[in-house]
Amino acid sequence: MADPSTRPIWSKRTSTAASPSQRVLEYCSARDVAARPAADARLIEADLWTNRAHCLMLARRGIIQPGAGRAILRGLDQLERAWRRGSFQLDPALEDVHINVERFVATTVGEKAAAVMHTARSRNDQSATDVRLWLREQLLGRVDALVGLIAALSRLAARHAATVCSGWTHGQPAMPSTLGHWAAAHGWALARDAEAARAVWPALNRCPLGAAAAFGTSWPIDREATARLMGFDGPQINSLDCISTRWEVEARAGQALSLMMTHLSSLAQDLIFLSTPPRAGLRLSDAHVSGSSIMPNKRNPDFAEVTRARALAVHGLAANLAGVGRGLLSGYNRDTQWSKYWILDLMDEVGQAPEVFAEVLEGLGVDKALLRRMASEGFSLAADLADHLARTRDIPFRRAYHLVAEAVAEDEAEGWIVLDTINGLLRREKIRGTMTPEELADASRPEEALKARQSQGGPSPGQVKEQARALAASARETRHWATALRRRIETARLKTWRTRL
Repeated sequence: MADPSTRPIWSKRTSTAASPSQRVLEYCSARDVAARPAADARLIEADLWTNRAHCLMLARRGIIQPGAGRAILRGLDQLERAWRRGSFQLDPALEDVHINVERFVATTVGEKAAAVMHTARSRNDQSATDVRLWLREQLLGRVDALVGLIAALSRLAARHAATVCSGWTHGQPAMPSTLGHWAAAHGWALARDAEAARAVWPALNRCPLGAAAAFGTSWPIDREATARLMGFDGPQINSLDCISTRWEVEARAGQALSLMMTHLSSLAQDLIFLSTPPRAGLRLSDAHVSGSSIMPNKRNPDFAEVTRARALAVHGLAANLAGVGRGLLSGYNRDTQWSKYWILDLMDEVGQAPEVFAEVLEGLGVDKALLRRMASEGFSLAADLADHLARTRDIPFRRAYHLVAEAVAEDEAEGWIVLDTINGLLRREKIRGTMTPEELADASRPEEALKARQSQGGPSPGQVKEQARALAASARETRHWATALRRRIETARLKTWRTRL
């Protein structure tokens, strides 16, 4: 059992069977108690890969001697072991990860080997490559998490394809819908975000290494070889373009993720709205709410509120990334160094948002009776009644609309249209066929209205089940895409690590 002193002070408000989710707690506390590492400390693994690939290429091309290449690789191996056990720390006096790595190699295997490490490259192309290696891994991780959330929404949609609930416009009940339709709607928005993330890949998975300072090199390098060793699709073609647009793939990834966070903030607001009394047709699990330090009664949807703030932060960082290249003279400008910081911060702000929402949805409680009651109140079936009259009485929709609107105005205090009212209006308008009590009763049942709405993409149970199946298939296809890329990248990484001169 967890030490009570390590649990939130409000934990006694929630069920002891549902301990607060550690993931949600960390997502909500964010930077309050967790420090962020230095930017280049997060690129050490990527820089090791870049150095290994470059060293192997230099030796194979005869640009450096095999003995020097072996010494460099040996020094990089020692650095990696030191880094993994936590004994390698970046020295700020050496400016960045690249020079820190070079100095480590010099002190462990000798100045002679370290002196040739930087042949035919610049920190410009090296940094751009490091960031792409890191961003590539991060983007695939976010796609994996997003797929998990989309799959959770597809399951929720299938499970509640026939669960009646209100559809809302202007923050007010509008027409009856289904909870499954609501879940599928959020799922399809996020599926487009997954597509947007995938669309970044062709630009992201091109290797800048070999561009040097932006203007190529006189050394006979093999850029195709280094690209293959790092699992890229090939080199980025133009060396000036490699350096002038160091911010671009970060901006493309940031844009895709900012839209995802917008969609998640909308889902967050829906969950707040639909789980707050008196509309509490949904109940968030005790594991996913927070309490108050003073009010013992509170069950707060902090994760949802935090998502709105995180979305705003991501939007700002994405705007920075999109704007940093505006008006820059071609070639390297140090403005673009900030693109590294912004993409790191952007990924931190996204954090585990998709995983959090997938977990929340899996634990969501649903009060079907309350949702149905709300969907039946406030004349929310008036539009369906107008459709019914237009179809069955062979009158124009607008005429039926005006007739029902008049009935609503007359019977507003009753909560639903009275039989005498609607029949009196039908007679006055000389419309044949007064309504029977059974016909009006059917028109007051949301299930009947939903059954009639068979238009493609609509909220009828059959349509929702089709949407849920298609959504699940979309998630599976994206997962297969990401898995195949991960395998390819891991194969390249292992090959680079195992290759010896």
